Amino acid sequence: MYEIPGQRYVPKDALKGAWNAHQFHENSEFYADFGTYDVTMTVPEDYVVGASGLIESESNSDGQKTVRYLADDVHDFAWTASQDYLVFEQQWQHVAIRALVRPAHKGQGQRHIDAAVTALERYADWVGEYPYTTLTVVDAIGGANGMEYPTLITSGTAYALPQSARFLELVTIHEFGHQYFYGLLASNEFEEAWLDEGMNSYIESRIMDDAYPGGSVIDFGPFELGDIEMQRLGYVKDNPSKGALFTSSWEYSMGDYGKASYPKPATVMNTLERYWGWEMQREFLRTYYDTWRFRHPTTRDLQDVAESVSEQDLDWFFGQFVYGTAVVDQEVVSILNTRQDDDTFRTRVRVRRNEDGVFPTTLQVRTATDSTFTAQWDGVDQWKDISFSSPSRVVEAWLDPDRAILLDINHLNNRMVIAPEADNQFARKAQLRAASFFQTVLFVLGGLF
Repeated sequence: MYEIPGQRYVPKDALKGAWNAHQFHENSEFYADFGTYDVTMTVPEDYVVGASGLIESESNSDGQKTVRYLADDVHDFAWTASQDYLVFEQQWQHVAIRALVRPAHKGQGQRHIDAAVTALERYADWVGEYPYTTLTVVDAIGGANGMEYPTLITSGTAYALPQSARFLELVTIHEFGHQYFYGLLASNEFEEAWLDEGMNSYIESRIMDDAYPGGSVIDFGPFELGDIEMQRLGYVKDNPSKGALFTSSWEYSMGDYGKASYPKPATVMNTLERYWGWEMQREFLRTYYDTWRFRHPTTRDLQDVAESVSEQDLDWFFGQFVYGTAVVDQEVVSILNTRQDDDTFRTRVRVRRNEDGVFPTTLQVRTATDSTFTAQWDGVDQWKDISFSSPSRVVEAWLDPDRAILLDINHLNNRMVIAPEADNQFARKAQLRAASFFQTVLFVLGGLF
């Protein structure tokens, strides 16, 4: 890939551009320019063909058929052919969707189509219009599944996969998202993988939880696992301090690439959304897409868009959670009620920052008469005493009561309840820990499908 002056990290005043070329690295995927592919294939006439782009012509002769495809403004070209494929087709607005499904999975053919429509609808609304007119979803074999190519993705499924296990939908939605994150927003996956896999995992998690409320990934009666929860579990379960998002793929230690390129950036972006609200996040996503589609954005460019849209300096956020490895853990340490001479109460709530991550949050307290009060904590000091005056004693203190800070690695220590309502505190914590354990087990099992 030849980068001209001013493109990505080549200085604007450079006398000439520079080649960005890497050897093969196990972790990394793509970085390429946009181009046009004109491909002609000859296959047995009873084979079903799927490929990037549009069919320009097709002819049959002597038991063979010759198909010509043209794909404009794409990085790559992919194709597949089999005499066994069953074809499912549906039109969505300007997009002709085809699902090529193996016979053993015939009963799940429409699920591929439905998942593609789910992704198309939300990406068009939240990020920007899909500019191509075709999308092919392939039920491929084994390790070929879960891969993205221009206008063609492989998603796959498993025999008799129940509706309550939405791995088919998750993979289809994720791989479609790559039409945007690397496809149209052509970042350098060798050097900034999180801009592709991480941003895509964030949108995937939001689509899944929006389209399938409750347990969007697993919904087995009382056991539910949503995609946003699953991404957070993937971040917190294994040394969350390791692996900055802004890291070249070959520089990660073993195992850190996957965490820092998928669940961690998804959790970072889900937290950013909760920090400033969905409407601001949507404007940020759409502006990023409008500004940088068919170009090669960097982490710096994404931050510039976020700051321009919000009119905020976000160095504190990107510095800690994109360029750095800061970890958030905020805790309610104690509640001390003191009766005043006028029979009111003065309450001191002590909060603590247990890790190096700084994040502003809300402290909510509830009194014995169910009155609630809130105070803001900037999260900077390691210890902070926050005081309240009220007619009755405080019985509950809760940091981040809306659980907006998904980067907080331990939500169990955010809340404290004291007598007379403390009897259930241990049981509640045990219940939450058990739920977390079962979610982790389900997360691991999900990886086996």
